Amino acid sequence: MLVSIPLIAWAGLISKLTTDWSTNPQYEFGYFVPFFILYLLGRRWSSRPAVSPLRPVVPAITIGLLIMFLLLPLRIVQEANPDWRPFNWFHASVVIAFSLVPIVVIGGLHWVRHFLFPFLLIFAALPWPLATEQAVLQGLSEAVTTVTVELLNLINIPAMQRGNVIDIAAGSVGIADACSGIRSLAGTLMASLFFGEFYRLGFLKRIALVAGGCSISFLLNLCRAFFLSWRAAAEGIHSIERWHDPAGFTIFAISFASLWLLATLMMKGESGDTPPIAKKLELPVVRLRWITCGIFWMLAVHIMSDAWYRSREGKRPTSIEWDLRWPEQSKSFRFTEVPHEARSILRYTSGKSAKFDWNDGSLWQVYFFHWAPGRSSAQLATMHRPEVCLPAIGYKFVEQVEPVGMPISAVTIPFTGSLFECDGSRVYVYRCLWEDFPVTGVTRNRNFDMSIRGRLLAAWYGRRNLGQRLLQVAITGMSSEQQARDHLQRRLTDLIVLKS
Repeated sequence: MLVSIPLIAWAGLISKLTTDWSTNPQYEFGYFVPFFILYLLGRRWSSRPAVSPLRPVVPAITIGLLIMFLLLPLRIVQEANPDWRPFNWFHASVVIAFSLVPIVVIGGLHWVRHFLFPFLLIFAALPWPLATEQAVLQGLSEAVTTVTVELLNLINIPAMQRGNVIDIAAGSVGIADACSGIRSLAGTLMASLFFGEFYRLGFLKRIALVAGGCSISFLLNLCRAFFLSWRAAAEGIHSIERWHDPAGFTIFAISFASLWLLATLMMKGESGDTPPIAKKLELPVVRLRWITCGIFWMLAVHIMSDAWYRSREGKRPTSIEWDLRWPEQSKSFRFTEVPHEARSILRYTSGKSAKFDWNDGSLWQVYFFHWAPGRSSAQLATMHRPEVCLPAIGYKFVEQVEPVGMPISAVTIPFTGSLFECDGSRVYVYRCLWEDFPVTGVTRNRNFDMSIRGRLLAAWYGRRNLGQRLLQVAITGMSSEQQARDHLQRRLTDLIVLKS
C-alpha cells in the first residue's frame, strides 16, 4: 500500500512524457524505459543490502509531505507548458525524490544508494533542453555530412556540402533524410546506461560504455548516410524513400548488438551482484488511514488541476482567427509539398506551403499550418522553429533580427525575425505563432512568452488546449533588414484575412 502513492506520481510523470515521446521521434524509445526501470529495480531487490531503517523518520516523512503538496502547482504549471523541457527534468527529479522517501524509511541510506540508479534511467528518456539538443545534433549532422561528402568524392561520385545537405548529380540528400538527425544518439545513450546497470559495471566502465555507444552511433549513422547517398547517386533521389527504413532498422540492430557485446566484454573482472541478505524484511507500521489519505490526495491533484483550468476557460473571450489569402493569381505562384517526414513530426490539422516572387525581385517561401485545440497542439506547434529546421536543408543561421508587429484591423499579429545565409544570399525569416483563443489577463504578444515569468503567467491565467496557427515567411532578394521589414508589412497586410 505504501508504494502505491509514489506509483501514482510516476503515472502522472509518464502520462506527461508520453506526449513528448509521441510527438518527437527522437525519443520514441521512451515507451520502453519505465519497463526497464521496473526490471532493474527487480534485479536490485534480489541483492538488496541489510535493512537499516532511518531513525527518526520525521524528517523523511516531512519531506515526503512537502513533495506531495508540491505536485499540485507542478502539475498546473506543466499543463500550460507541455513544451517546457527543463521543467520535465524538475518534475522527474521531484518524483524520484518522492520515490526514495519510503525506501529510506524502510531500509535506510544504504537502500537509497542501492536502488537509486534504476530510477535515474528515466532522465535518459527526457527530451534535452532545446538549445543543447540542437547544438549537439546539428554539430554531429554537419560532421556526418562533411565526412560523407569526402567519401563520395573518394569513390568518384561528385558531391558538395551545403550546410547539412549533400548535393549530388541526382539531386540533394538532406542528412535529415539520410540519418534522421542522428536520431539514434539518444536511444544509444539510454541503452548504454541500461547495459551498464544490467551488468553492474563499475563507474569508469559505465563512462567508457557511454562513450563507446556515442562513437558507435556516430559511425553507424555515417555508414547510413553514405549508403543512402550512394544509392541515390546510382538509382536516383527517389530511391532514398525505398532504402530509408530498412537502413534505419539495420543500424538499430547493429547498434544494439554492438553495445551488448561491448558491455559483455567489459563485464569481465566485475564481481557481479552481492548475495542477497537472508533477513526478514520488517516494514514500519503506517496507519492505513494515512496511506488512504495520501492516495486520495494524489488523485485529487489531477482533479484540482483540471478544475483550475476549467474555471478559467469559462471566462475565455471569443476566438480570434485569421487565414491566409494565397496570391494564386501570380504567374510564379506554386504550392510546394511539405516533406513526409516533416508532416509526420508536425502533425498539423491543416497546412500548406508555397513559393512565389513579387515584381520587385523578392522571392517568398511561405508555410502556413494550423493545429486544432488539443493536449499536444502547443507542443507540436513550437517544434517548428527556423533555427532548428532550416540548417538541416542548407541554411546557415546568422543572427536574430528585430520582431515585427503586423496591424490587421484592430489586431496586431507579432512576428519574430531571423537572418540566414544560403548559397551566398541573405534570407530573412519571419515567424508568427498564434493562439486562436486569447487568455484573460495575458496580452496577445505574451501568449508565447518563453521566459520563466511568461510560462508561470500562462499557468496562472489558465492557458491550455487553445489551438495554434503558424505562419513562416522566408524572404530572399532584400538588401537590408529594414527593406525586408517594410516589404513584409506592405505585402502581408493584403494576404492576412481576419475571420468573422
